[in-house]
Amino acid sequence: MNLKTLQILLVLVVVLFAIGLALILAPDGVDIDPENFESPAWLQSIGGLAGGPRLEARELTRNGAVFPPNLRLTANQTVEYAVARSEERVRRVTFKIVQGSGVNVEIRYQPASGQRIGGEEAETQDWKNREDDQDTASFVAYDRGGTFRFRNLSGQAVDVRMED
Repeated sequence: MNLKTLQILLVLVVVLFAIGLALILAPDGVDIDPENFESPAWLQSIGGLAGGPRLEARELTRNGAVFPPNLRLTANQTVEYAVARSEERVRRVTFKIVQGSGVNVEIRYQPASGQRIGGEEAETQDWKNREDDQDTASFVAYDRGGTFRFRNLSGQAVDVRMED
């Protein structure tokens, strides 16, 4: 390969990189839909090393206690956990329903008042489990914190676990 061809290829790579970077950083660029956020399987398989920071159990508190390994929600119970502020712009978290069949669970993340993402007010994220249609809920929590609300709308107890 001669020098001229190598230079042309290098310029082409730089131009494609600049276009990709511009698309990502543009105000109306890549949208992240927090309600349907799901890490790709290949990223989950390597433990999320390149997927950004995860929300830790110690960052969720209720009356001074951190989120437990298994949150037991009794029949028709609602529990709220405060999300701590962070230096990280976004943190991801996944909850799994680990006990109970035919349960009716709702999880809601309410960002802190005034939280803005890309110049717009951050929206509430809701997840509903209805009749065993799914058992995992993924969320994106923002740097200013907020609140997670867990509601068990069924007549039986259910356990919720924070996934790694």
